[in-house]
Amino acid sequence: EMKECDWSSDVCSSDLIYRIYVGIKIGYTDHSEGGIFMTKVKIMLDSIAAVKKFVSVVSMYDFDVDLASGRYAVDAKSIMGIFSLDLSNPIQLVAHTDDATKFLDEIKEFIVD
Repeated sequence: EMKECDWSSDVCSSDLIYRIYVGIKIGYTDHSEGGIFMTKVKIMLDSIAAVKKFVSVVSMYDFDVDLASGRYAVDAKSIMGIFSLDLSNPIQLVAHTDDATKFLDEIKEFIVD
């Protein structure tokens, strides 16, 4: 489900959006801030097959993974949510875990610089 957030305010419309908002505003990657662990990378999903493969990998993990594009954020385990994003540009991925090493290795084909 796609949700919109007012990035100029300190409060977003849902917990999912708030977690992404905090990660982007603070701008940390693979760090802990007040007990919140997350890893951020940019990914590119350039075909239907890529989206299907990406969702199948992400769905194997118990932690939350979110995707943000512009002012919108979606659950990375939702095919419909991903297709609601602008897939013509790289997307910000936020993995909410303290150890994303194996996860990042499994999605390395989608990661862009």
